[in-house]
Amino acid sequence: MGNKRLKKRAYSLKGLGRRGLSLLMAMVMTLSLVQISAFAEEDVAENQPDPLKPETVKNVNDHGIDLTKTADRVGDTEWEVTVRADIGDTRIKQQPLDVVFVLDKSGSMMFCTDPDHDKGDHEHSMWCYQRVWVEDDSLLGGHYERQLTCTKKEVRHEVPGGWGDATDWLPCRYKDENGKWVNYETRLESAKAAMTALENSLPAGANVQYVSFSDDAKQENSLNDVVADGGTNIMAGVDKGIDLLNQNQSTVTKKVLVLLSDGEATAGGEYGNRYTSSTYRDFIKNKKNDVYTVGFALDNPKLAEMAKGDGEYIYAKNAEALNSAFTELSTRIAAMIVDPMGDEVTYVSGSAKDGPKENEDFATVKGNITLDSDGRTLRWTPMDTDSFSNTVIQYTYRVKLNPSKDAGNYTGIKLNNPTYLQYGIEQNGNKTAYTGQFNIPAGYYKVSNLTEKFVDKDGKDISQYVEKPHTFFQSAVTDNIEMNGDTYLDVNAPAKTLDTNDEHVKYLYVSSTLDKADYAYNVDSDGNYVADSLDVTDKAEAHELIHVYERATVNSVEYKYAGDIPEDATKLTDGYAKTWYPTGTTGIEVQPDAESKQYNFSGWEKISGEAEVETETRNEVEYAVPGSTFTLTAPEGDVPAGDVVFQGQWTLKPSYQIVADYYIITDGGDRVKQNTTPMPLTDVEYEINDDPVSYTADSSTYDSKTYDEVELSQGQEQLEGLSWDAGTSTVGNIIPTQETTVVHLDYIRHEKSDADYTVKHEYYNVVSNGEAQPMTEDDYSQNFTAKHGDKISVTDAMKDSTANGNRPSGYYEYVGNNGPIELNKAETKNLTIKYNHYQYVVTTQGDDGVNKDALTGAGTYDKGDNAQVSFTLNEGYQLKSITDNGNDVKAKVENGVYTISGITEDHKVKIETELIKYKLNVYYVFSDGKKPATGFKDYEETLDYGSKYTAKVVEAPAGYTLTYEEAEVSGTITGNTEVWFLYTPNGQASVNVFYKIKDGYYLLPRRSTSDLIGRTYDVSSWKLDSITTPGGKIYDLENKDEVMEGTYKLGGTNITLLYTERAKANITIKYQSEDVNKATFTKADYTAQGYLNTQYNISGTTYLPETITETLADGSTRTWYYSGSDQLIPGKEALTGPLTGDITVVAKYYLKPTYSVTATYTTVSNGVSSNQTDAVAKQTGEAGEKVPFDLSTYKVMYGFTSSNYQNDLKVNDASVTEMPVMEKFGDYAVTLSYKKSVNSGVSTTIQHEFKTFVDGVETLDTTTAPDDAVTETWGKTVDMSKFSKAGQAGYEGYTVEKYSAENGQLRAGDKGTIHYVRNLVSVVFDLSGGTWNNSLNNVNYNVVKGGSLDKDGQQPIPAPTKDGFKFAGWKAQPENAIPTGKFDQRTVFTAKWEQEIVVTKSYFYTVTYNYTVTTDGTVTYQDSETTQVQDTTKASQTITASATASHGGYTFDLASPAEQTADLTGTTREAPHQFVVNYVLTVNNGGGGGRDDRDDDRPAPKPDPDTEIKDDDVPKSDLPEQPVEIPDEDTPKADLPQAPVDIPDEDTPKADVPKTGDAMGL
Repeated sequence: MGNKRLKKRAYSLKGLGRRGLSLLMAMVMTLSLVQISAFAEEDVAENQPDPLKPETVKNVNDHGIDLTKTADRVGDTEWEVTVRADIGDTRIKQQPLDVVFVLDKSGSMMFCTDPDHDKGDHEHSMWCYQRVWVEDDSLLGGHYERQLTCTKKEVRHEVPGGWGDATDWLPCRYKDENGKWVNYETRLESAKAAMTALENSLPAGANVQYVSFSDDAKQENSLNDVVADGGTNIMAGVDKGIDLLNQNQSTVTKKVLVLLSDGEATAGGEYGNRYTSSTYRDFIKNKKNDVYTVGFALDNPKLAEMAKGDGEYIYAKNAEALNSAFTELSTRIAAMIVDPMGDEVTYVSGSAKDGPKENEDFATVKGNITLDSDGRTLRWTPMDTDSFSNTVIQYTYRVKLNPSKDAGNYTGIKLNNPTYLQYGIEQNGNKTAYTGQFNIPAGYYKVSNLTEKFVDKDGKDISQYVEKPHTFFQSAVTDNIEMNGDTYLDVNAPAKTLDTNDEHVKYLYVSSTLDKADYAYNVDSDGNYVADSLDVTDKAEAHELIHVYERATVNSVEYKYAGDIPEDATKLTDGYAKTWYPTGTTGIEVQPDAESKQYNFSGWEKISGEAEVETETRNEVEYAVPGSTFTLTAPEGDVPAGDVVFQGQWTLKPSYQIVADYYIITDGGDRVKQNTTPMPLTDVEYEINDDPVSYTADSSTYDSKTYDEVELSQGQEQLEGLSWDAGTSTVGNIIPTQETTVVHLDYIRHEKSDADYTVKHEYYNVVSNGEAQPMTEDDYSQNFTAKHGDKISVTDAMKDSTANGNRPSGYYEYVGNNGPIELNKAETKNLTIKYNHYQYVVTTQGDDGVNKDALTGAGTYDKGDNAQVSFTLNEGYQLKSITDNGNDVKAKVENGVYTISGITEDHKVKIETELIKYKLNVYYVFSDGKKPATGFKDYEETLDYGSKYTAKVVEAPAGYTLTYEEAEVSGTITGNTEVWFLYTPNGQASVNVFYKIKDGYYLLPRRSTSDLIGRTYDVSSWKLDSITTPGGKIYDLENKDEVMEGTYKLGGTNITLLYTERAKANITIKYQSEDVNKATFTKADYTAQGYLNTQYNISGTTYLPETITETLADGSTRTWYYSGSDQLIPGKEALTGPLTGDITVVAKYYLKPTYSVTATYTTVSNGVSSNQTDAVAKQTGEAGEKVPFDLSTYKVMYGFTSSNYQNDLKVNDASVTEMPVMEKFGDYAVTLSYKKSVNSGVSTTIQHEFKTFVDGVETLDTTTAPDDAVTETWGKTVDMSKFSKAGQAGYEGYTVEKYSAENGQLRAGDKGTIHYVRNLVSVVFDLSGGTWNNSLNNVNYNVVKGGSLDKDGQQPIPAPTKDGFKFAGWKAQPENAIPTGKFDQRTVFTAKWEQEIVVTKSYFYTVTYNYTVTTDGTVTYQDSETTQVQDTTKASQTITASATASHGGYTFDLASPAEQTADLTGTTREAPHQFVVNYVLTVNNGGGGGRDDRDDDRPAPKPDPDTEIKDDDVPKSDLPEQPVEIPDEDTPKADLPQAPVDIPDEDTPKADVPKTGDAMGL
């Protein structure tokens, strides 16, 4: 624990008494194991007030205001200060102010504020224009125009407008963009505006008055009436303003004078000083009074000297700066809390924060915190309110200092200078100003240090003889335990040897002591000493570490390279570097040979040194054997001769390299080289010697393309012996050389250009093998891309019999094509595939026996269709023949239907009939069987249907009775007809049965029987219920009750059975869609008739066709397919059976599923997409099967590859991984896409924006950088960091703040911006009244934060001078700053001056003036005047004589040199140098030359030899006026007299100058 802490503890024992002291001692003994530092901290905390927490100032001015200012340690020597004012019930406001604005209204205030005001006028003249060629659409392509090229602004400054005062001068003007003259704002206007704005920003109730001045001053009720005119009597205005402030006898205590002027004072003041007065001096004696001065458009140091109190001087070069300055003045004047930093600390830039701390939660008055321009004072001003009570003002900020390096306990560090709350209270209309002062917190810290010394055995300091091995001095703050923990200083390990200025003399380490006690270091595995540390926690101690060395002579061993050194050569470090050993050291090992990939090493040759080294011979040179040892020796008296140097050199290894050029041969044309320079296939391969090598080439990739063909480049035969094996692509017998043998190979890639072609599908209809007719509605085309020169033939996959799905599969037949076609990149070739749809005509022809209305089946049929020719025959006809193309097909006719299957040609069906041949049989029957042999012979005739017939009636022979039906004897043949003549013996009778259509013809022949009359008969078996004719008609018996039994009667019995045609029933077949919700079609019903109770069968394709072709509205067709008997309504049992009545059968049909495939090919070029489509026309599939598309076998087109597939296979817009099973009526659209990018380079622009902060405040930054334009492939990014200007020449101090693109990766084609920031801190050199570079101004630099002043002289450290003083260095704030160091905050260096006694060496001279008058060539008068002895501090003096001089009332001309210079070295007051100036006057009385310059009619002077001129007769006046001019810088301390030299009264010599003029008599 440091002594300071111990003292505090001792102090706390006062007042304990003996008993208390004994008790305390017992406690100390009990707590002896506790660290004393911890005990002390606790003791201080309990018994001592914390200097960082001074007491609160309570109830300030009895207004219930408590003021608290505390600090918290946040760094070793950095504190956070909290300023708090608790405001009670009394409402307070900003301090009442009495402010007077003193405004310069001299004539120059009519000038403008333009910085170029003094640079004169400019208006565009003919020289500002040039003749420029402008392009247009005329025949000449353009024309000349006179265009303005001058970039100067047109301005007029100080334009005279009359002869009166300044108000008659026109304001300065400039031309605007419309060519109109516009007035600049005058300085007076700007000043009025700024003062008005400042007045408006002052607290409510501030008493503001105005004074204007020029030659004199006056109070102004308003600034509006102030006009510019006259001179600049600054003090007249100041005194007037102070008088106004003094007149206010209220309790207002804050008086402020604000002075603004744009020039130097031209009148006023006191004692020759135009910037002071007694009124002013009395005013500034009161420290509460503030004077602010503003130099407007002129930086006036005299005004700076006038700023007093809390005021300051501000230079505003223009209106903008003036407004900014007055904004700061507003804050300074109106601030409620003025908080200056302590003398030893500096404000931490940007740390001020208004309001509660982060861990606090209470309401405060919102305020604005500003920092004065000097960075030393904070000011708090309320915002959004002008009065408040029962609230809190609080803000925080940080201060810091650079700690001392001297050991000690530093306390009482005032963190602030006196800090005030300035406020006002209004009671009963009276405003009173008050001030409250805060208690100031004090910081503290402890420092320990360690000084390191190097001495010899005699204790003599050797640090001046040796190179410092490390830091000699350390210091650290030790008591900031809470933040830093324990504090340690490094106990540096000593070097084993220390170098001296004599490299052969070194100091060898002996021992060390720490604080005078022996100190032993640990040693590491390499034998080096290990550094240690010293615990100085919470101590203020100075420590001393001393290292003892002894002096010894040494020699070195060094390895060097001769000649050029390879970059990869073994580095000459560690064992190769120069190493020193005590002379006589043994066992030093020679290092291994050096190595390099590209070079061979010679070996280590010893080129100097006395040591004996083991060697070996290489290339006739002796080189040291690596690993051998030697002893380091030196000759007596010549230690340097013992230094050993090994030297080695390098020779380049022979090498070779394989390079390649890449060529593309497109479409079999010429080679086109792809690379600009040969591309290396191998690195440079280095060989130990030049033995031949070989290289086998593989395929190579260049620019993402593979090249498979390789050959030796042309011209390689120049390499002697080089061989090439084309089979293995091997180049052999490559001889490595030191120049690097380069073998060139050519890689060749054969490419074909894309060539487009179109597959055209042309469809035709051919009827009856006639001329093919185009079916243009079915034609379609497909576009494809292949390669130039490819031969494209038609493949089965290309063929489409469905016409892109418009027709059923197989509807068209492939006919042929025009292929193969050879593609040409210059044109689009067509591959035309032709298809025919064949149709054939079926014609029918029937003769008269065919029912024309019932003959069907004629028409046009598609190839392969079936046709049914149906016919019925007219009554009485029978089929004679039916032929198809002349071929008898009668055998194929079933039930009047002829079926043609698989039509492949035209069919001519011819039906021939013939009348049915019926038999007419005439029978002559004798019932008793006894027919006569003659006359009664039966006969038969064959007659056509419809023929008339008459049977021969033969009368009955005797004994017989002839009976017959009269009606049957003759008639018309409608069938086989029998005519019976019955001869019955007398007494017998016959029974005859007839079959007849009611009201019609006989259906069957008559049947008869006979017997004796009276006998019975029964012919019931002859009764037929129905009869079917050969033509298929069915007739039913109508008179079923006809009696078929009886007795034979005389004359016979005739029974007629009457028949009628059987009734028929209708058979109807309707054709419908299987699912009417999905699709429908229309087909006429099939209708037929059948006889009731007969069997029917409609199961054939005649009734239920397998397919139905539907023609759509657009002319296209689609095919419906029979759904099968299972779908029949009412059911398949309705196809066959007995016809019992009308029946209707509904047959169902469906559409087969269709599918299409559409692949979209998208090419994205620089973000712009273009599409191509490959559409496989709609095809017909089979229900129950999967959509027949296989991605693996799909042929990718248009130059795309399968890698471009986008994994987006869909069916009907639904993503799929496999093809779905198709259903009836389904339509399946398969889609997929391919995408590839073909990007080229696009212009990408990188812009640069800069901003600068000075002391944490952003300021105008005019730094620019040209845009960077780079071409990058679209889709890629540009790394913006590669274009950063940060740190480059011209952009020092800038760092990248951010990139406009994320992570600095700018998309190609975009425009991006790099934003830079530069943090500067101001470095101010306050000259403190001194001058530098002829200026009294402070020197202000801006330095990159963390950097130092510019090394190239752009920011030189001032070297100020001050009369009577000696420059004694700089006082820095912060204290640790040095001008040559680095700066991380605003730093002010203030010049320190020491009064010096100046011993000035003087030199002496006189000036003698001789006056001579000549009259007509004769000297008539001479006189002489000599000045008193003059002294000067300059060894060389120059005087200048005027051209004329007045003497004795006459004007004389100079007759000697006007300027004379003399070296005054060696002169004394007793022996001065004498300057002689001669003047003459020439008088001509006789008309000759010369002149008479007498001032009157007095005669010319004549010499009087008797006249005595005494020294004491020199007159004090009437000497010649200004004959000699002495420059200011050479002015002697004692002025020369006037006339010819003006001598002030106090310098008049005691001996008078001789009198001249009238007193002498001319």
